[in-house]
Amino acid sequence: MVAEIDIVVRLVVAVILGVVVGIERDMSRKPFGMRDAALISMATALFAIMMSDMASEDLARLLPAIVTGVGFLGAGVIIKVGVHVHGMTTAAMLWVLVGIGYGVGAGMLFAPVVATFLVLGVLLLKYRYRKLE
Repeated sequence: MVAEIDIVVRLVVAVILGVVVGIERDMSRKPFGMRDAALISMATALFAIMMSDMASEDLARLLPAIVTGVGFLGAGVIIKVGVHVHGMTTAAMLWVLVGIGYGVGAGMLFAPVVATFLVLGVLLLKYRYRKLE
């Protein structure tokens, strides 16, 4: 059983990491922003925490269900307009936020924190390339 303080810490960390990733989306004025990112990260952490408390179930069995659900969400945000495709970054963020939230919920901290800052770095690269143009 996960201690109550551990649950609070994991959920807060998941929200903070989601906010860090989502800040860039808000800066870019994208519809999928900080609140959405924080909620997805926290929800996945919550599912992982609840699953880890169920003695009869294995935490790894939850992941395929979450991945499938996020796949449908991701497919729903991808839109083709003429020759342009929009929403790919949002769909990719959904996947990575699930990974971050799941890792935190499962009790890992190092990998999700590193992943968060790598994602933020990748998202911020576009600002670097805009300056070069």
